[in-house]
Amino acid sequence: MTFSLRLFRPSLCFLVAACAVSGVSTATAQYQVALELNKKTYVSQEPMSATITVTNRSGADVILGGPNGHRWMTFTMKDSMDRALSPLDLTTEEPVILNAGATLRKKIRLSDTHSVQDQGTYTVTASVYHPPSGEYYQSNRARFVVTDIKPFGQPMMFGVPAGYPEAGRVRRYMLMVNREMDSSTMYFRMVDDVTGGKLATYPLGGVTLAREPQVTMDRNNLFHVMFMTNREVYTYAVIQPDGRPKSIQYLKDIPPNHPQLFLTASNEVVLKGGQVFDPNAKVPEATKGRSISERPPGL
Repeated sequence: MTFSLRLFRPSLCFLVAACAVSGVSTATAQYQVALELNKKTYVSQEPMSATITVTNRSGADVILGGPNGHRWMTFTMKDSMDRALSPLDLTTEEPVILNAGATLRKKIRLSDTHSVQDQGTYTVTASVYHPPSGEYYQSNRARFVVTDIKPFGQPMMFGVPAGYPEAGRVRRYMLMVNREMDSSTMYFRMVDDVTGGKLATYPLGGVTLAREPQVTMDRNNLFHVMFMTNREVYTYAVIQPDGRPKSIQYLKDIPPNHPQLFLTASNEVVLKGGQVFDPNAKVPEATKGRSISERPPGL
């Protein structure tokens, strides 16, 4: 009995497909990359943060970055029309050793390398470089929305005093309230009066408008704002002419001495009322009472 050899010859198409499948399996096994944004909705030019998680599944230790190393992490951002924005790149001078099977978590401030001002819906992905294979491995696609809000109250115009960058420029301090479904947030923004450029935008904290916020400016052109966070707590922020916060305090409301800001004759701001506290401080445990068995003899 004779057999045809072609019955036992693997199909060329089958071999190509098998190699392709094998190649994909090997490639996708090198890294597992995940990207998570700190929230889903941002105000125009608000700082954006993301947490990147990289798990090394290659079976060997990997060195990421270094002064002469390959750019080890890149970002791709696209708008709602699937048009790519300028690449978001991150390099590192210090090499990072990612052991086999280990997971690296790194918090990235995306707005340090790219600022999205136009309103709309965007997506962003992270890609991490695998030196042995020379390939980038991509994360999930995270979606976010950029919006903008109108000023709350009247902006305060001021001149940048000596000692700060661009002294003499005219700028505006501005507050905004971002109202969402279950909460509201007070935002600060500083704008150049000539160009209208947004120089700084960031949240100050949750707000309730049961009482009107207090806003003033002192003799050094520092911006002072105090507002209710909830029925029992106030937030008091002082912001410098360069747009950076000088201090943020939290005060408990102690009726009838509600927290109040006063402007003296020499244009200094004085805080009166309330009680300063740290909302992140640990609450001391209550002292436990003694049991009946611990009572002194004769009682």
